[in-house]
Amino acid sequence: MEAKFQKVDAEMANYETLNSQFNESHFELATRDYIALVRKYADTLGHTEARQRLREKGDELSAYCLPCTAILEDEAQKY
Repeated sequence: MEAKFQKVDAEMANYETLNSQFNESHFELATRDYIALVRKYADTLGHTEARQRLREKGDELSAYCLPCTAILEDEAQKY
């Protein structure tokens, strides 16, 4: 499970460049992948951990992709 999260984290880190505005669509796809992982492992993570991971990822992406942050926050509210 953690390896899958790390893979998506690494993918997102690749998009965090000075020209990140051109990577917004890539950030959104990676964000949706991250959300899919949280949903898949929600029972294992528990509601608190799932919500925390989503919010932390949103905070991390806030400087790069505001729509992604909103998507993650909306998803976090489900937990």
